[in-house]
Amino acid sequence: MVVPIQSQYVLITHESCWDGAACSVVYKRFFPEGYVIETNYGKHPIDTYLDMLENRDVIVADFSFPREDLLKLKDVTKSLVVFDHHITAMKNLGGLDFAFFDMTKCGSHMLHDYLMEHFSHLLDDFSTRPAGIPPLPFWLQMIEAGDLYKTQEGVFDAYRGVRILHHETRHEYLNSLMDMSDEEVVEKIYAEGLVAFQAYNNNLKNHLKDKAIFTFRYLHEGRERFLPAIFAPAVFSSDAGHYLAHATNFQVGVVISLDLIRNKAVLSFRSCGEGSSAEVAKSFGGGGHTHAAGATMNMDVAFKNHIRFDQKWKDFASSSYKEDCGG
Repeated sequence: MVVPIQSQYVLITHESCWDGAACSVVYKRFFPEGYVIETNYGKHPIDTYLDMLENRDVIVADFSFPREDLLKLKDVTKSLVVFDHHITAMKNLGGLDFAFFDMTKCGSHMLHDYLMEHFSHLLDDFSTRPAGIPPLPFWLQMIEAGDLYKTQEGVFDAYRGVRILHHETRHEYLNSLMDMSDEEVVEKIYAEGLVAFQAYNNNLKNHLKDKAIFTFRYLHEGRERFLPAIFAPAVFSSDAGHYLAHATNFQVGVVISLDLIRNKAVLSFRSCGEGSSAEVAKSFGGGGHTHAAGATMNMDVAFKNHIRFDQKWKDFASSSYKEDCGG
């Protein structure tokens, strides 16, 4: 799965994610020859990593392993430190003195501050840098705003457009921002992203208009539970989930994207108020934040045991949902 690692320094982070990509870009600025592994939850058993990471200095950021697996990794590495901001990981890894959590920061923010504090002497401009941890650059502030849903007007919408335009080339795009001033970053994001976001938002509303809401059934702590659900492409999953959570009397919604090649149902849970996406995702071996979490299951199992095409949610759709979606 991964070629033999020659570097002493290794980062493990979340794949297919802008925060994970930002972790990779930040890490490479300090350790240009360092090795980066981008992976996902449950993608490979921990034994896959043990031999290749023996006696390495390893940082895990915006990602974690189950507690038992992480302890195995700790036993073979020269050093190991974990930075995460997912509530499910914090509950699972609480008490480990090498795992650090901050629910107010994204993973790349935590990694940035740690590297600036302990490894700033590796940077080319170290001799001219003021002492202490510098302010977070604007491009990382945007990563954090997007990852933690710190909604902002204007430039944040433009940034969401940029995420759509450059998702497949996010590493290269973030690298292009690193040496820009904050003013130049804002100008670039506005220039590229605002029109893309407006087009995306129109497409989202058209997709959700008159979209059938069905029932997603699951068991939680031995009790049968039900959630409103819709099908949507992965590009719409986050925003569609938030629409759904606000559209019903229930505070958690699930958007299902079907991966026909792998025969998987990708579940994106979004919540508002006191609803907890993370608690629902945990029921399926997934995890994430309080208001944004995910999990993956076999598609056949999803249709057989969890998806119910009924009218259970017909009367719960609010007028605001219909208005937002152009109804």
